Amino acid sequence: MDPHYYLKECIKHARKAERRLVSVVDIWSSGREINELEYEGVLHILQTIIENSIGKAKIHIKLTQNEVTDNAYDAFEVLNDLGIISKEELLEWKLIIGLRNSIVHEYFEIDEKIIKEIIIKRKYEIITSFLKTPF
Repeated sequence: MDPHYYLKECIKHARKAERRLVSVVDIWSSGREINELEYEGVLHILQTIIENSIGKAKIHIKLTQNEVTDNAYDAFEVLNDLGIISKEELLEWKLIIGLRNSIVHEYFEIDEKIIKEIIIKRKYEIITSFLKTPF
């Protein structure tokens, strides 16, 4: 895969996700709660941008060394070892990957208050920023 094309698509996906999540913030700021379909959309957006970031991390590793891990946590550990992300960012990525795992595997146990906090406080920006950062 052409890394320049991949980066271009990552940026496009990140910007689209940001626009959609900001619109949810606007809804909440107006005093209206989102409905079930909108909430499922928020979860889907979070899941896809996290999965896109995991894929980008693995491609980044592949561009810098031959051996690539299948494990998302390990991929971000390698990025930390390479000096691409800081130790603080690594800790954030561990939480982010855990969130993705919860969305996919433990969807009955997701606390909607936590999701709302992530969106309102724009904590997702570490993800979209990573997607927009060049290799």
